[in-house]
Amino acid sequence: MRHGLQDVWDQAVGYVKKLGLHQCGKILLTQGARFYLYQEPSGAWPDQPEPAGYVNLERIRENHIAPANTNAIDTLVALTPAGVQRDLGEVDGER
Repeated sequence: MRHGLQDVWDQAVGYVKKLGLHQCGKILLTQGARFYLYQEPSGAWPDQPEPAGYVNLERIRENHIAPANTNAIDTLVALTPAGVQRDLGEVDGER
């Protein structure tokens, strides 16, 4: 995690564990207009994960160099009610 959100990450994972949210498969962290989406379908969150999705709302791009392999459009879709139950990038039940 190279974007200065390690303390926030630790806090978010702490809430998930403390509240027993074993089915929590996504965590969203924000830094101003930047949204970092993490996903772990098993609910076993690692100490230093890489974001599965990223979007800078001030400058939306389809592809980002960093975080690697992230797509702003897929990230935004994953945050909609229809997308929240799917893995990031999943379309019509297929990857």
